Amino acid sequence: MISSKLLLAYLGEGLLMAYVGVGLLAIKLNYKKIFAIGIIYALSIYLVRSIYKIFNIPLGIHTIILLYILALLIKYIGKVGFLQSVIAMFLVEGLSVIGETMFAVPYIMWLGIPFEDVFDTWYIVIAAYLSYVPMIIMAILIKTTNFQLIDLNRNSRHKGEY
Repeated sequence: MISSKLLLAYLGEGLLMAYVGVGLLAIKLNYKKIFAIGIIYALSIYLVRSIYKIFNIPLGIHTIILLYILALLIKYIGKVGFLQSVIAMFLVEGLSVIGETMFAVPYIMWLGIPFEDVFDTWYIVIAAYLSYVPMIIMAILIKTTNFQLIDLNRNSRHKGEY
């Protein structure tokens, strides 16, 4: 059964990735779609990482699987074009890597807990949200200033509301 600490960590990741990914592309999805993508993605994270742990899948494969899932969720639930969903996925994954490298890894090293053991503690929630810092900053910019990195919809606006 999924623990509350993992649910809290993964749900935040799913919601931020859904909101920021499309937001950086100037695509407006309503909150129902954002929540649907975020919740399904959070459950996918839990499932894929659980399978990864059980079957000792090589490191990094689970990330590729999760990125593929995210792109498909954005495409089919968000009703966004394939190219846009892939670009959104790569943008938020880049922000995630920056957050993990700059904030989460130093925090885990500071704790002095072996990386594998962090998942068994509440430190995972703190580490997770530290890795989300770049996405949180982007979410705030998107919401308050309508910031967009790339506008792929110049000719055909994707309608919807946040």
